[in-house]
Amino acid sequence: MVRAAVAQYEGIDSLHVVRKAIATCQEKLQGAQPTTGILFANDALDHSALLTEVLTHYPDLDIVGCCTAGEISSGHGFSDDSLCLMLICADDIEIGAGFGEFTSTAPGKAVENAVAMARKKLRSPEKLCLVFADGIVGKHVDILHYLHRELDGECSIFGGMSGLQRYHYDEKRTTQFFGPRVLTDSCVILLFAGDIKIAHSLCNSWKPIGQRSVITGTDGSTVTRIGDMSALDFYHYYLGPHSHPAIENPFAVYDQGENLYYLRVPTGYDNRTGAIAFPVPLPLGASIQITETSRERAIADITETLEKGLVPAVDFTPNIAFVFSCDIRKNILGTCADREIEAIGRIIKADIPTIGFYTLGEIAPLAPMTRSIVHHCTLVTLLVEAGRTHPQRKTIMPAPASTEESPLRFKSSDSIAEAKRSIDFLERKLHRERYCRESLETNKELNIHLFKMLNQELRNTNSELETLNRELQTAREHLEKRVAERTIELARANNELQKEILERERTFNEKEILEAQLHQSNKMEALGTLAGGIAHDFNNLLTPIIGYTEMITRVLASSDPNRDNLLQVLKAGKRAKELTRQILLFSRKKKASLQPLELHGIIKEAVKLLRSTIPRTIEIDQQIDEHCGHVLADPSQIHQVLMNLCTNAAHAMEKEGGILTVRLAPVQLTAIQSSQFGDIPPGSYLRLSLADTGCGMEDTVMKRIFEPYFTTKEVGKGTGMGLAVTQAIVNNHNGHIAVHSKPGKGTEFTVFFPCLDKSDDCGIEQEPALDIPGGNEHILFVDDEPMIVQLNLTLLGQLGYRVTAVTSSREALELFTAQPAAYDLIITDQTMPGLTGETLAQKILELRPQTPIILCTGFSAAISEQEAARIGIRLCLTKPLSTEEMAKAIRSALAKNA
Repeated sequence: MVRAAVAQYEGIDSLHVVRKAIATCQEKLQGAQPTTGILFANDALDHSALLTEVLTHYPDLDIVGCCTAGEISSGHGFSDDSLCLMLICADDIEIGAGFGEFTSTAPGKAVENAVAMARKKLRSPEKLCLVFADGIVGKHVDILHYLHRELDGECSIFGGMSGLQRYHYDEKRTTQFFGPRVLTDSCVILLFAGDIKIAHSLCNSWKPIGQRSVITGTDGSTVTRIGDMSALDFYHYYLGPHSHPAIENPFAVYDQGENLYYLRVPTGYDNRTGAIAFPVPLPLGASIQITETSRERAIADITETLEKGLVPAVDFTPNIAFVFSCDIRKNILGTCADREIEAIGRIIKADIPTIGFYTLGEIAPLAPMTRSIVHHCTLVTLLVEAGRTHPQRKTIMPAPASTEESPLRFKSSDSIAEAKRSIDFLERKLHRERYCRESLETNKELNIHLFKMLNQELRNTNSELETLNRELQTAREHLEKRVAERTIELARANNELQKEILERERTFNEKEILEAQLHQSNKMEALGTLAGGIAHDFNNLLTPIIGYTEMITRVLASSDPNRDNLLQVLKAGKRAKELTRQILLFSRKKKASLQPLELHGIIKEAVKLLRSTIPRTIEIDQQIDEHCGHVLADPSQIHQVLMNLCTNAAHAMEKEGGILTVRLAPVQLTAIQSSQFGDIPPGSYLRLSLADTGCGMEDTVMKRIFEPYFTTKEVGKGTGMGLAVTQAIVNNHNGHIAVHSKPGKGTEFTVFFPCLDKSDDCGIEQEPALDIPGGNEHILFVDDEPMIVQLNLTLLGQLGYRVTAVTSSREALELFTAQPAAYDLIITDQTMPGLTGETLAQKILELRPQTPIILCTGFSAAISEQEAARIGIRLCLTKPLSTEEMAKAIRSALAKNA
């Protein structure tokens, strides 16, 4: 099945309009994955940004397009200041995309490259080709000639030449799109293969005047003579001696039958030689006529051409439509340019996704089953049935005229316009004959013919005026009916307006709430950044504290009374290390690590910390089972959950006091029991509950407590994030949280954590005896903190290593550059003045690849492990490090060279 979606938006913000277009197409496609995209855009937008944004959403999408003189779609209509995007999902047809460059100098090679590239995705012969080529410097006719040569003989070619202004080539350039690339002087194509059916129509709206003549002299794309006179004199003969060749009067060039013609627009003329220039060559010996049109004729011809030419030719159900119109038509139509797409929508049904643009040359066959040519001043409408649609073939039908429209609107205007065209024709005919009065006096047959024609036109006009009077009466009656209907509609519209006013007020209130939440979010983000920086500096301070304490502890006898004191210092240092890890979690710079854990110790520690911060009027009752087994958890996050819930309970009781009860016990939930707590699966859990005897909550408040930024506390006493973060942590632990509260009675939060199986308990690692490996290799140690340098100089020396330690990354690079083979391992800090550890590692690896490098950092977000591995860094370690961790890391890094 083939599905397509179209969106079109105006604006100057490239990312804003393309994101709106993508969102609209996604909604229409309802989850279907597009394979092909077409993008038309005005020159003011950032084309590279547009393509990049589309490919960010759909990396495998084949997208082509160009900048245009105006964009057309069923999604918006017409605009010359917009972006128009079509996404196509093709399951049962094949679509291939290709491009070729340098169409101005090597059009054959450009077309050959484009077709070869597009055919790579096709398994069957192509049936339809869409081409968008440079319309300013590209050779239009040559591009089309080579496309016919390269493509399958049954492949139909349609498309347009891209550009912004037809005759200001020295001021404008045009671009074409292929994937992420913005090209110039190129052509891009789409080839369709498989179950494809097409029908098309041409509407040029220009009618020939005067007699046909033959081109008798050309020079490239310049016509020098027509018949027995210069080309310029031919214009003067029919349009007057002061007329000049203009885009409003193109040539009709007859081909493939006496009544079929295509248009060619003049681009300049030479008064001295009488020659007229055209953008493409005209064939010598071609039969031509001068043409003319008007805005009214152009509008009327659209519906007539589609109904008479396109509708009878369609015996299938189209699911995509393409429209290529001329920028000259846009200039002629002016503010009525959107009438083209409106008329097409009425005829081919508005629910068919339609896309197109105003071109500098339209490409289509002059008649079905013929070769395509380049047109000017022409509206090309292409209907496509791609893939399988409905099993019952349908013929599209023109939409009936609305019964709400005045009968006068179409019939009378058509009659008057037709009468005016007839009179204008006679006026021009007589005007031309004044320049040959002798022919009027001597040619009686012509004289009689002219008078008969005039009499007939006058009779027709009188008849039409009588019809017009009848239509005016009908229109008056119709108008009274419409006034009554419109009055009712206005009343309904007024009701809708009142609803919209209320909706806008509600939206404004929501906007204020969202702005307050955004402000709070920005404050939290700034606080997180500050916390991350503090944790980084704190880790640098902890490194020598933990390092020197471990060093002294190892040399003291186990009976030395100072050894126990130092072990307490070491324990406090490790607790501080965990605290910095929790700060980094808050600043979102480090991921949580889950491990088998007994909760009772963390709970007791949290309660002990809480006891010193809450009022003495609050009693804490602990009912904790210390043999309740293990859960898979992150200790810092469990600590955060406890502190959030306990702090909320304390706030609820801070005025009157009360009892905070903390319980921890194992529980086996049956299916019936688990249903009491929501969607908790039956099984073994550790049940943690915190109950207070505070003020409690209303149901309306309880329904919103887990929403981010929702708080009932006074300004400055809460962010509204505590319970939202708590719920997120519990969910990340595959746990469940429930709440029960009654106003005036208190609140109880119950958290269920899944228990580890006994087999998992057996796999819990016991802390092994210290095993600190050493070595005799030469290590270059770099850190800008002198205390850390001195610590590691001593520590690594005690482990048997030869150490060169410096506090400058540039000095370290100079030492290594002088003797690259002298060092077996490099250990460097990341954040240093001059060169960062990452940059230093890159320069060292350039001098001696495969050099073992360990990178140390105060926080893990400084560089990812994947990025470090890509550079060639062996290990990334987060400070502070114990002696054992450092020793094992050194052996691991060196072992990879063994």
